[in-house]
Amino acid sequence: MTNNKAIMNHIEPLMEVKPMEFEENIAYLPEFVNVSSKQRLVYIDIGASEHMNSNVSSWFFPSYPLDHKAFDVYFVDHNISVMLSYIKRPGINFVYYPGLAENRAALSSTNRDSDPFVDDEGFDFQLWFKDTVQYADYVVLKMNAGDVELQLLSDLFESGIICFIDELFLHCSDRTESGQAVKGRDCMSLFKSLRRAGVYVHQWWGA
Repeated sequence: MTNNKAIMNHIEPLMEVKPMEFEENIAYLPEFVNVSSKQRLVYIDIGASEHMNSNVSSWFFPSYPLDHKAFDVYFVDHNISVMLSYIKRPGINFVYYPGLAENRAALSSTNRDSDPFVDDEGFDFQLWFKDTVQYADYVVLKMNAGDVELQLLSDLFESGIICFIDELFLHCSDRTESGQAVKGRDCMSLFKSLRRAGVYVHQWWGA
């Protein structure tokens, strides 16, 4: 994070509204730092099913300035039937995390044939995440600014694990799809504070 502060002037400016073709304006970190010596590259997408139209294969792999086949990819979500559609090749993995479900009761009432329940007893997501990023050489993280994810982000700072994340794509909105303000949400302040701390974070607008 200290090293990142020297290149923060290269990152794209924060915007109040979604720009046209925003993916083309992203200043990806590998454009400014040498990652050729990195051995294990990891991409983690937390809560990806909430924005299925922004499929990683349609934006990250074609746009990111590193060979996508070099990445170990992890999709973290509670929606099994949807997320399994992402797993198309070796190196792409699905991590079941029921804590991301907005309504846990919905899991028990879901048709088991279309969305089978996977027992997560004994699985410690925080431990998995810590081990995954600590033992990687280069980590790209994409996540939504939901309550669970923001708590995870806070935990990453408190534990120091945030230092192992090289590049962050954060989807945060002050308003719902209907245009109503989200109580207590100030995304611009969140992005500014992350960048001041040295986190190379991008606004992710979704599809």
